[in-house]
Amino acid sequence: MTRSWKRISAAGAAAACWAVIFAANGVDKRLEGCKLMAERAASRAEQALRTRSEGDARYVEPTLRNVRYGPDERNVLNFWKAPGNRPTPVIVLIHGGGWTVGDKAERFDRQNIDVWSGIPYLKAGISVVSVAYRLAPRHPLPAPVYDAARAIQFVRWKAEDWGLDKTRLAVAGGSAGGATSLWLAYHDDLADPDSDDPVARESTKPACAAVEAPQTCIDPILCRQWVGDRILQHRMIPYSVGATNAQELLKNYNRYKGTFREFSAYFHVDKDDPPTLLYCFGTAQYPAPSVGMAIHSPILSWKLKQKADEVGAECDFVLRTTRSKRFYNNVLVEFVKSKLLAK
Repeated sequence: MTRSWKRISAAGAAAACWAVIFAANGVDKRLEGCKLMAERAASRAEQALRTRSEGDARYVEPTLRNVRYGPDERNVLNFWKAPGNRPTPVIVLIHGGGWTVGDKAERFDRQNIDVWSGIPYLKAGISVVSVAYRLAPRHPLPAPVYDAARAIQFVRWKAEDWGLDKTRLAVAGGSAGGATSLWLAYHDDLADPDSDDPVARESTKPACAAVEAPQTCIDPILCRQWVGDRILQHRMIPYSVGATNAQELLKNYNRYKGTFREFSAYFHVDKDDPPTLLYCFGTAQYPAPSVGMAIHSPILSWKLKQKADEVGAECDFVLRTTRSKRFYNNVLVEFVKSKLLAK
């Protein structure tokens, strides 16, 4: 596979962005076979089905399912081991849903490869973990984010047993999964080297983060200034701190302000943080024309990009006019591969 980076312009964007130009191999989903006309032909077909490569199967089941990494019933993860005789890199996929809904992937479907499928990573020799976590408002911040951090520490703790290179660990996610991924990338490491818990001694810092339409800031005052009032109509921001709605949130803003700032990646950027890729879609219009566009506004990512540029942290920004819903986005995959795989 050949690839190169070059600057492009995105329709409707207010600034330049980066994208990967790539040549990707397709996945052959067809099983070889024919109408069986004789016993010998039947025998050959049965043998072929028994020995077919994993790449021909429609679904990719986890190597390990519902591995518990914490005490809550949602503190579970699935693990797919990439082939290889040496320790492999690993990517941790963190689902979106406003920290209020969603779940980890149970299997990957080769006939419907979308942006968060692990199949492209497995084909590249990168193992995959998909994480479930506690949800707001029943479990407000820090629960959803700290659960993801704990999952990363657990994966690193299991690295030797699972054949992983824990120094080459990436995080990825869309929307709230992207917000969590960026927080892990930019926040100070939560590792406690003096802990009695061996899992807690492991690092929470990824080698890189690739995210789609993330919330880089959840401070309602700042978000409203950036993208308009509609962002407060989305449940994510009030539910994240256990508030019922925007009115209650603003009335008690001073009570929640510290939490909003603590769990906004925007307030934690410094020059030593790992590289990130911010993949956005839609319009950078102000005010945002809808609630969905407001909570996923490219302006949120662009503000983070500006902060990263100011301090000298590596941060790439991609903006497209529409979202790719059916096929996985090679920009994200190629970025992760460029950071995790040996040159």
